Amino acid sequence: RNAFGAVLIENQDYEGAARELEAAVAAAPEFTLAYVNLASAYRGQQQLPKAIETYQKVLKQRPDYGDIYFNLGIAYLDSEVAGTETVQRFRTAIDYFNQYRAKGGKDERVDQYIKDANKGIEKEERKRERDKKDALRKVEQEKKKIEDDAKAKAEAEAKAKADAEAAAKAEAEGKQKAEDDAKKKAEDDAKK
Repeated sequence: RNAFGAVLIENQDYEGAARELEAAVAAAPEFTLAYVNLASAYRGQQQLPKAIETYQKVLKQRPDYGDIYFNLGIAYLDSEVAGTETVQRFRTAIDYFNQYRAKGGKDERVDQYIKDANKGIEKEERKRERDKKDALRKVEQEKKKIEDDAKAKAEAEAKAKADAEAAAKAEAEGKQKAEDDAKKKAEDDAKK
């Protein structure tokens, strides 16, 4: 069942592989390679939490098994991990690749994978910096809008006050003129 599961993985039938490999580990719980293949089948199905959990089981049984560190590194490098932020995910991948090397792993792709993880970290940090600047810019724009709105309101209130004062003054002048005209007419009438 392990061998058949491995063939199914190669043919990208991850669901069929998982069925075969689950039966293989149920029949032989100490069969490390079946667990490794089962984790790979889960990874192929995009069931990353199950894949990582299965890889971790192998790691507990056989901490000296270098390939498991490689597979964990790949799992963290290639996929989002629930509850793990992106930079930490890439750092975890790098840690697993370094542990793989420390256990004697010789896969030539590790250097490129570590470079890819470091690029991912740099890209995410640049993105965070841009997001932070955008957020600050947005706060500044909102602050400026509030200030502009307050200034426009103050100007409108000042204009309304000035208009009211001008209207009151014009009304007072109008009354005064009417009184003066009435007084002058009364004087003219008295003279006549």
